[in-house]
Amino acid sequence: MKLIYSNNIEYVVKSFDELFHLNNLNDLIFLDCTDLSLNELPLEIINLQSLKILICNNNKLKDLPFGFKNLKNLEVLFLDFNNFNKIPSEIYELEKLKKLSLSSNNLYEINNDISKLKKLTYLNLSYNFIHQLSGLIGDLNKLEYLEIRNNNIINLPNKINNLTNLKILEISHNNLIKLPKIKNLINLELLNLDSNNLKYLPKDIGKLVKLKKLFISFNRIFQLPKSINNLENIDYICCFANPLNNLSELLIKYKIIINTGDIAKIASINSKNKALKEYFIK
Repeated sequence: MKLIYSNNIEYVVKSFDELFHLNNLNDLIFLDCTDLSLNELPLEIINLQSLKILICNNNKLKDLPFGFKNLKNLEVLFLDFNNFNKIPSEIYELEKLKKLSLSSNNLYEINNDISKLKKLTYLNLSYNFIHQLSGLIGDLNKLEYLEIRNNNIINLPNKINNLTNLKILEISHNNLIKLPKIKNLINLELLNLDSNNLKYLPKDIGKLVKLKKLFISFNRIFQLPKSINNLENIDYICCFANPLNNLSELLIKYKIIINTGDIAKIASINSKNKALKEYFIK
């Protein structure tokens, strides 16, 4: 395990027994106990009152010890590759938490308590079995990064439109059939919708004035909305494996990447000079 104290002194210990025999544990701010095959965390961990970052990836954890909420200064909590089937209730009491990751667990739903994490800027729940997100996720108004790819989500809650500080929304490899209104996501820079069941994009996508990267490959989209031409900051759009029929009509201003099999073709076309060459899906 790697430890870091507030004075930047680092230690490496082999076990929790060794850890809890160290001095000055009140000054410990970073603890990484990844890859230890832990079935549970020791109860003594709740005494690390100054802890700000806790990483417990790739263990066998199903729950957190009683009193975990006493880690009042915790800002970063990574619990990827464990066996959680729900977000432990203790986590919702961590008022200073800014980054939370529970990727690759056994989560099935996210309940309303998620709205308690008011300072959250980063949330990664990818590679689970989630079929529904609480609408109250829209109350996380400081959220900048939301990753929920590789789940079973069919619809996003309408309140996702309230996440006005969101910069990255990664929801690829789900079962989405439509998107709610997203016009208020004015700070969004990356939107990944790959591998869903979308037939169209919302018309208000043109309101995403800071959007730089759009991924919509492996869907069922026939037409892109004309408002997409309002995306003045777009770097590229990746849209292969869709039955698109209006590429020559739209997207005449930007760099476009349309993968055809293994090849990415890039067209930089100025609408004042020449018409867009059509790149069709092979």
